[in-house]
Amino acid sequence: MSQGHRTMCPVLSSPRGQWGLRVGALLLLLGALLYFARTGYATARAAGQGDFRSFYVATQAVALGLDPYVNHNETGNPDLHDPFARDRVYSRYLYPPFFLVCILPLRRLSYETAKALWLQLSIAIGILTVLGYACAVPRRRRFWFVTLATGWLFAAYPFHIHLRGGQADLLLGLLIMLGMLAYQRDRRFAAGLLFGFATNLKVMPILFALYFLAKRRFVVLVGFAVACAAALAVSVLALGPQIVPSFLAAFYELTLSSARAPDLLIYNQSIAAFVHRWFVDWRYTRALWDCARLAQPLSKGLALLVLGIAGWALKRSTEHRPDSRWLAASVLTLLMILVPALSWEYRGVLLLLPMAALWRLERLPAARTSAVLALLFVALALNQYAPLPTTYPLTRVWQLVLISAKTVLLMGLLGLLTALLLRADDETGGRATTDTPRTVSNTAGS
Repeated sequence: MSQGHRTMCPVLSSPRGQWGLRVGALLLLLGALLYFARTGYATARAAGQGDFRSFYVATQAVALGLDPYVNHNETGNPDLHDPFARDRVYSRYLYPPFFLVCILPLRRLSYETAKALWLQLSIAIGILTVLGYACAVPRRRRFWFVTLATGWLFAAYPFHIHLRGGQADLLLGLLIMLGMLAYQRDRRFAAGLLFGFATNLKVMPILFALYFLAKRRFVVLVGFAVACAAALAVSVLALGPQIVPSFLAAFYELTLSSARAPDLLIYNQSIAAFVHRWFVDWRYTRALWDCARLAQPLSKGLALLVLGIAGWALKRSTEHRPDSRWLAASVLTLLMILVPALSWEYRGVLLLLPMAALWRLERLPAARTSAVLALLFVALALNQYAPLPTTYPLTRVWQLVLISAKTVLLMGLLGLLTALLLRADDETGGRATTDTPRTVSNTAGS
């Protein structure tokens, strides 16, 4: 706790009060773990893990010499059957080929064995990510961060549906975490390598490369380019040169179709889906006003406005203090969640980064701001779909509000993080620097 918080409540700042708070935090963690064990884990084990199914089918397609980016349901081979692909031309494996190379060993396992292994690996990666971010938090706050962040993760609905679907965003978050730790310690080439490999897992972290370009961090960009070149070479050697145009065609089709008409499934938290739900009737929801012509310019305009404000703040930040670079990474993380037209709720596991950024601030936000931030993270962990009926379409206004709530909360969190980034920059007097200050490495373990 900061000195200001201690003086506000002498009882809590006393040794006995501190022990009481620690016991309370541990009880919260225990409750979250029990809740996860009884609900999240059991549900994930029983679920079909549809997203992981697309990974597994892609590895089987490669083993049979087939294009993993093409839907092979019609072959009749059960190992190539993806029930969620339906009548699509392309498969649901729409990720860079390098990730496919990394998971190729799974093809030697049965689907059930591979699914169980992937589930355990995902849980372990989540824990490792929290512990990794703890290295960036000052020592006096590490107990609180590890306890509360771990509890938040295991209780959070995004984590549960991430495991239920068998997604890979936890692995993405692990690479971003390692990249940030390397960047904090001024190991710029290593940071670039890690962000480059993260981009070859999913394309979204390319936003970090654009940020480093704007900041003229050329050593980071060299590392990023080397990682991309290495990933491309490994992919071509392992899968053949035809894998590159296959991926580009499938990714282009996904991007184009999403830009024209974003998927309005209730779990899509993107800005585009948020706007379209209110102005476009769909099979899951009824719009407040069915006017598709208005939805496109409004969604694009709002996305450009968010990008413009965040981009201006990022360009204005100087990285003179360690707080600035972590807050900048937090802003980029929120953009990765909000801006793509397809952004499913499981992407909320990436919020561990802004959580760590807030815990490592040299000067904690004011009490009211801290309370708002805490409430935002609690709200983003909830399952807002629980009160909704299971019959579609949803026609009530309150149902649309509930579905749209997390997009609004995420934009609110983005706004607060942007304001904190600008405040951190103002506190330095706007002194720009192209080199990492010596205090960065000194505060890594403070």
